[in-house]
Amino acid sequence: LLDLVISTRKPVVITAAMRSGTDLGLDGPRNIVGAVRAASSDEARGKGVLVVMNDEIDSARDVVKTDTGKTNSFISLAYGPLGIIDPDKVIFFRDPVIREKVPTANIEPNIDLIKVVSGMDDRYIKCSISNKAKGIVLEAFGRGNIPPAILPAIKEAIDLGIIVVITSRS
Repeated sequence: LLDLVISTRKPVVITAAMRSGTDLGLDGPRNIVGAVRAASSDEARGKGVLVVMNDEIDSARDVVKTDTGKTNSFISLAYGPLGIIDPDKVIFFRDPVIREKVPTANIEPNIDLIKVVSGMDDRYIKCSISNKAKGIVLEAFGRGNIPPAILPAIKEAIDLGIIVVITSRS
């Protein structure tokens, strides 16, 4: 989202930690230092939103989390990292392959995300309707399939002018 809506050449860098401060080999402080180093690099300008984890620099658009606990779990599967945080300097290998912007004046906060599960009924969609959601995103099964029992509630939401997006969780 940030990479789509932020339109500045200034570096925007996101980081996190995979291990808590009480774990051996915590990675948070190193990731913060790496993120600051990347953000202060002249080469980071104009590359969009970056994610720095485990001494790698990835485009926020491309990076995915592949594991719940490993420090090297953030990977750009299709294109690979943009660069690395070397002990001596920040090294960029390439520019982002895809750059897309969505002109945005404001972001609507009243959007509900509903994870679709087998056998679910329409109660969550009905709740979104009754709470006057402006949009509903349904995280559907692998091919975008949804249980037939929720179709009438989806139609009701659409008839009321609520935007409904169905996307594959894959």
